[in-house]
Amino acid sequence: MPNWLYRLCCRIRPRELALSLKFSRFALQASALVRATMLGRAAADWLTLSPDGRTGTLDVRCTLETDDSALIFMYYGGRMRRATAGDAAHLIHVAPRFDTGDKRYDWLNAIQAIGKAAQPVGSQSLRYTFYEVEWCWIRPQRDQMVVLI
Repeated sequence: MPNWLYRLCCRIRPRELALSLKFSRFALQASALVRATMLGRAAADWLTLSPDGRTGTLDVRCTLETDDSALIFMYYGGRMRRATAGDAAHLIHVAPRFDTGDKRYDWLNAIQAIGKAAQPVGSQSLRYTFYEVEWCWIRPQRDQMVVLI
């Protein structure tokens, strides 16, 4: 079972940047609070939608500042499945990584995280939960794929 890292709550304001036959691209402005000890300071968030509008591809980069003044760069890609009739929320899955030069948080440089979120339809609020992926060695049987979450 992955180790819980933190929860990220943010309010987004989408702005359409491009529309073509292949995709729609949006810039997402977000303000974020991470745990009670980290605050998002700067972010560049992109959402690209598939031609049918059902699948989104995320490209997010942000700088977090902890309450003890450490700077942590977080970046991730992921997928969003947009809600269809009868669904209550858009579903999002991401895989963040971290970079920091601060020795107190150096352990973040060595981990892979995963995250999930649900955004209620019609809402600009979004809440992620992030987990550290634990390392383990698995030898799958032939023609078998193993996924640990």
